[in-house]
Amino acid sequence: MIVNHDIYDALEEEFNNFYRYMLKFNKIDKILEDNKTICKGKEDMEFFYVLFLAGIVNMKGGVKKLHNILSRKITDKKLINKFIYDYIKLDYKSKKNMWSWNEVEEYGIEGDWDRPIKFTNYEL
Repeated sequence: MIVNHDIYDALEEEFNNFYRYMLKFNKIDKILEDNKTICKGKEDMEFFYVLFLAGIVNMKGGVKKLHNILSRKITDKKLINKFIYDYIKLDYKSKKNMWSWNEVEEYGIEGDWDRPIKFTNYEL
């Protein structure tokens, strides 16, 4: 998912506060330890940006909070709604591991494609 520059600018202050909090209270070391395979280190801003978005969206009332943060700085409601919809859709797909072939190729997703596919639960 490509983040629009306006979205990035609108979230920049909140993200910087989040990252400073993580540094101040030594939370980053624990996160790095738990996510060795996907995080490249303290400089991996893309990983921490996704973590920041997931933290907002997954908390109670998080989607509304994210919408309010964005709407303070962006007037284009369609842009805000599309970003939130795309993020929630990608989050759902990554949790359920439900990707189209196009998405697998586009995002370079690697996975266990030899798993059995169950079409029915009918037994003789």
